[in-house]
Amino acid sequence: MIKKDREKPKLLLAHEAAMRRVPKTQPKYPQMEQEFYRLHYGYKGEQAMDYYSSFIPHEDYKVLHGLRIPDTKGRHFQMDSLLISPTHCLILDSKYVSGKMEFDEDTGSLIRHNET
Repeated sequence: MIKKDREKPKLLLAHEAAMRRVPKTQPKYPQMEQEFYRLHYGYKGEQAMDYYSSFIPHEDYKVLHGLRIPDTKGRHFQMDSLLISPTHCLILDSKYVSGKMEFDEDTGSLIRHNET
């Protein structure tokens, strides 16, 4: 059962509004555009993960999307999704990348192969 729905991040909404208003001739426009696409594709990756997590038997799990939890020093920890079951919790973090990804079991790392 989804207990907290995913919402479009406020920073992405702000960048969408700025991209509509700021002229492309503005010197900082390329930086704004780069940040906009980073936020846009991050959110798109989260939405793509939502499709796959929709196959999880939600009667056994609680799902919380877009959590931002403060610590005692005023910093925040962000989770794309948190799945809670009676026996465990699982933090899901999504990435939106193109190309082929491979998991190297020897090093425990992901290797990205760019499409050519």
